[in-house]
Amino acid sequence: MIELISEGLLWLAGIITLIGALGMLRFPDFYTRCHAATMVSIGGFSLALAGIALYAPLSTGFFKLLLILAVNLVTNPTATHALADSAYRLRIGHAKLVRDDLKGGQG
Repeated sequence: MIELISEGLLWLAGIITLIGALGMLRFPDFYTRCHAATMVSIGGFSLALAGIALYAPLSTGFFKLLLILAVNLVTNPTATHALADSAYRLRIGHAKLVRDDLKGGQG
């Protein structure tokens, strides 16, 4: 049963990675492409690690994979936010920006 869940997580990781890769090719600007890249890293990579970890529960490799997963879940969104904030401060524009809530707050 655990193997079936593990395989399901690996298949779902592959599907999310494929969708995110298509988004990186198709999205119009830097910010939406950052979103697609983060979806690949968080969704695809995290589900793949969880699927691999379920193959050998309660082993040394299991705990190492959980540690890698925790580090990925913290550092990747933080790095993507830093990139997007830097791009905004450098005035890299949006494709179709309707409203800019940060315009008055940036100095």
